[in-house]
Amino acid sequence: MRKRGENVYYYLIKDMYINGKNTRVAQYIGKEEPAPEDLERIIAQHTIELESKAGNKQAQIRLEKLKTEYLSKENAEDIEKIRYFYQSINSLVSLDELKMYEQNFEEHYVHGTTAIEGNTLSLRETQELLEHGIIPKGKSLRDINEVQNYKRVAKFRNEYTGKVTLDFIKKLHEYIMMNILDDAGSFRATDGIIIVGRDYQLTPAIMIEDDLELLIDDYYTKIKDGHNPFECAVLFHYRFESIHPFRDGNGRVGRELLNYLLTTEGYPRVLVLAEERSEYLQALDAGDQDRFSDMINVFAGMLITQRKEVLERNLQALPKLMRGREN
Repeated sequence: MRKRGENVYYYLIKDMYINGKNTRVAQYIGKEEPAPEDLERIIAQHTIELESKAGNKQAQIRLEKLKTEYLSKENAEDIEKIRYFYQSINSLVSLDELKMYEQNFEEHYVHGTTAIEGNTLSLRETQELLEHGIIPKGKSLRDINEVQNYKRVAKFRNEYTGKVTLDFIKKLHEYIMMNILDDAGSFRATDGIIIVGRDYQLTPAIMIEDDLELLIDDYYTKIKDGHNPFECAVLFHYRFESIHPFRDGNGRVGRELLNYLLTTEGYPRVLVLAEERSEYLQALDAGDQDRFSDMINVFAGMLITQRKEVLERNLQALPKLMRGREN
């Protein structure tokens, strides 16, 4: 309630705690005090506007503090809003609904991250293999194992709560390349590797562990110093691919690491779909030319395209979700 002269105005208030300080957003609901029996209806009626203001407020306050070097202003704001809505909606849906949503995303993710490397299973075949263990006909054993391995990958990734380490990276590779490479989980021992479509010097095998340790230390130092986590995650992914620590499977491990870093900082995962392969490789090529802003904004565009519309749809459904939670 706010008074201005003789007039009284009523608002819904949402208290927020962002970057170590308390703040709030308000949504005007009228000049008459709502009756207790009308509160639920009024809250549902104004939830969308209130949550939109909360998302804008969180994006504004976080970006005032974050050291953002490469993202465009619009993309930086959109990504922070997506982060807020992703967390807000996940806190309201049931565990079963969240599990279904994450399973659907996981299946699209596995199809994308394997197809971009040449796997021939369709999305439907990927879903049937992961959900029901149905082996598609006419596919190579390698293609089947590449997809099937992600059951173990998901279990390991979802149960792990620590920082990225050399052991974590090697374990990811072991699960991803199980029954595909005889040296799954081991860094490459040779330098005679050519990366088609990219022109850069790989880290010599003898320096792989040192370079990865430096990369990991640099990432966590920058996060601690307040650098933008989305930028840091994409740069980590790019530099990991440039080190190219394994004989094969670097892209799949690198995309796992990218998404692990994003989710530990509260962001949703990003899909890299087969049809985006050219855009993805061009983004990494921009990194090879030190055009990091171009590279990072491509990844931002992918996340925004994939998540913004879905989250906005879910935002429209928030009143229903809130009523369901109360009942």
